[in-house]
Amino acid sequence: RGRYGLVTITGPALVLTVAGGQEFTVTTAQAERMAGALNALADRR
Repeated sequence: RGRYGLVTITGPALVLTVAGGQEFTVTTAQAERMAGALNALADRR
């Protein structure tokens, strides 16, 4: 299982975990908005 990240600013971060268990973390001022959009997309599947 791998963990990867992209840190460009301090503050909130989004952690995306894919089916294989890998995690990708990215810092963004829009973390909550991005998480909501990704969760809505996942709910449709």
